Amino acid sequence: MNLRLHEFLPRTQSEGPGERACVFVHGCPIHCPGCFNTATWDPHVGYVTTVDEVFARITAQSGLEGVTFVGGERYRQTTTRFRTTAQRNGVGVNLTRRCLVQPGSPIRKK
Repeated sequence: MNLRLHEFLPRTQSEGPGERACVFVHGCPIHCPGCFNTATWDPHVGYVTTVDEVFARITAQSGLEGVTFVGGERYRQTTTRFRTTAQRNGVGVNLTRRCLVQPGSPIRKK
């Protein structure tokens, strides 16, 4: 199972609760007004890797509290595939999905 990535952070405290890995995926057809990650919209840039490779990079880190998937549109390619890989390897996963938009954007509740 392949993923198209924008960036992988093996350890961060700024992309969700606790210390976690962060996977930035590429490709988003939604184009939310005020999106903070417009650089991740194009589905043809970034680099291709496999779920297994990303999973191995994450599980190589000790002490992580979870994984955050940021887009691009992360629902299209990552979380189901990642959960499947985690279950296959007997690892529990705490996933957070984030879509960041600028304050005052029409999509954000006031």
